[in-house]
Amino acid sequence: MGKVMNIIIKDDAIRRKWDNERRVWYFSVVDVIAIVTNTADARNYWKVLKSRLQKANPQLVTACNQLKLPSSDGKSYLTDVADSEKLLEIITTISPTQVAPFRLWFEKIESLRHTQNSFPQFESGNEVAELPVDMHQRNGSLIIESLVAGTNPEDIIIRVTHEDIIISGSRKAPGEFSKENTITQELFYGNFSRNITFSLPIELDRIEARISHGFLTIIVPLIDTKRTRIIKIKSL
Repeated sequence: MGKVMNIIIKDDAIRRKWDNERRVWYFSVVDVIAIVTNTADARNYWKVLKSRLQKANPQLVTACNQLKLPSSDGKSYLTDVADSEKLLEIITTISPTQVAPFRLWFEKIESLRHTQNSFPQFESGNEVAELPVDMHQRNGSLIIESLVAGTNPEDIIIRVTHEDIIISGSRKAPGEFSKENTITQELFYGNFSRNITFSLPIELDRIEARISHGFLTIIVPLIDTKRTRIIKIKSL
């Protein structure tokens, strides 16, 4: 029997996203492989491994989904993710001796109940919480609303393309806050982000954003693709 690896996995080493509907955490496959293999090119390693698993265990590859996760450049990209059970199977194919420490780490993360709060509270300040939003259509526009009370407008960045919108920011803790003088901490302080993909064409140059009484409202005008226009022909 191989010797169990004594590795330390930091809380912010693996990107993850909580699926509130399925009540499950999804973790970045590439981030896990980077730790298991200690390689600088984990993406290529996963590409080769995925091709091999496609033949040997296609169900395992099919179980891997894609979600948008934040990258080092501040943007979010589609990334292969899987739940802890499937990731442990992937780790087994690479290095069975590393299954035990990863199982303990997954159990630790999954036991946290931070996702019950409006802003999930994390132990590490490097974590990025998913910003909850409400969305609805009104008067030909997509309305995006979110509660950002306690966040300064200058600490919120809104990046928009014709494909999606990324809302990111930081909610800073009061100066008097400290672990020593805190009895209960349920409010979230730290970084947050939300990526929303547009399903309808938008008018990029007419988007507006405002904050009132702690509510962030973003108005995204939609292009009326059903509109008909009669073009008159000019005589030259």
